[in-house]
Amino acid sequence: MDKATGQWVLVADCDEVLKPEGIPDALHHLATDDLPPALLVKILNHYPGGRVMEMVAPRLFSRAAGFRYVHAIHEQLDADGADAARSTLVLDHCGYLPEGACEAKERRNLHIALKMPDSPHKHHCVARSALALKEWSRAIDAGRKLVNSDCGPMLLVEGCAMGGGAALAINDRVSFETFVALAKTVSTDAPDIRWLELLDAGQNYLRSLEEHGLDTPGEYLRAPVFRHDPQAVNALLGHKRNELRPINSHDNTEPPASSNAGSPEEEACLG
Repeated sequence: MDKATGQWVLVADCDEVLKPEGIPDALHHLATDDLPPALLVKILNHYPGGRVMEMVAPRLFSRAAGFRYVHAIHEQLDADGADAARSTLVLDHCGYLPEGACEAKERRNLHIALKMPDSPHKHHCVARSALALKEWSRAIDAGRKLVNSDCGPMLLVEGCAMGGGAALAINDRVSFETFVALAKTVSTDAPDIRWLELLDAGQNYLRSLEEHGLDTPGEYLRAPVFRHDPQAVNALLGHKRNELRPINSHDNTEPPASSNAGSPEEEACLG
């Protein structure tokens, strides 16, 4: 960051490529508009089989703002409270395409996270990787530590979603309902509403099982692996009461759009 010389800094990983389509509009707005110091960039995560998951992240920002990344893994921009807008830039991320890349990356992340000093970020990283690796008990434990730490509302809800997803996987109803109840104490204005939708859907799913006299969620639904298993997320979000369907691993249904994908006002800011 200290070696950057331009007015704006774009951060891209070595396995990411900037798509050319959005560059002209982005350059125009950077040159002519009065913009906030942080701009969100769309990232397309490519998976084997042609599957793509979309997310947005602050990757373009004013050098004068002095932002820095913190943490050894799942780096976060130290820009709390900064205004942000949506840019037209798009990054293709292909780091998950090689066979076994997701599992290898999560195992590496878990190894690093377990050595980190206690903090909300450590518990978040452990819960996230443990969930992806289907280490359910570890994910539940890390979720509990996260929600009982001095974390903000968004991390609290995400911790509840990850811990709750792991609890659902092993049919731990008590832990699942505890995570749900805690998540619902947070104002929906604060977190990404999608996490609350996932927990809500999980509750409806369990009630539906009970109505049919069934008590083993694992027979019908794998626990959602939020980053790497969009079919499970899609099935859980799309679940309708009294409609039980097992997930087909060959189902290529697109995942639902995340609620933080950008408001019309954000879109208008940068075209």
